[in-house]
Amino acid sequence: MIIREALALKNTLMASAASLVASRVDTHVDSLPLVRAWKNQGSKGKAFTDVVHAIYETSLQFNIALSLVYVPSKGNLADAPLQGSLFQRLHGPLVFGWTLRNAGALTPSI
Repeated sequence: MIIREALALKNTLMASAASLVASRVDTHVDSLPLVRAWKNQGSKGKAFTDVVHAIYETSLQFNIALSLVYVPSKGNLADAPLQGSLFQRLHGPLVFGWTLRNAGALTPSI
């Protein structure tokens, strides 16, 4: 289950990366293992670490400052519309919500 949450984040980031160039993205996730793996640059599991590294590589390639913040599932606004919905019963709860900060905020400092 944990790796599915990381894959959902990776796939969404990759699909949205072109529109997020040079942005700061705050991602609210309800997975403490994902937050820890992001902060520690990996985990004990190779497959999980590979996904975390792919997330990092995508954020680096597109100059996205990505932060992951733990939010309990019941407090995650991204989950609210789907609580108890058919989508949630079939696919599980949403893993994250996006907050996009001003584009162009990541200009390199020399």
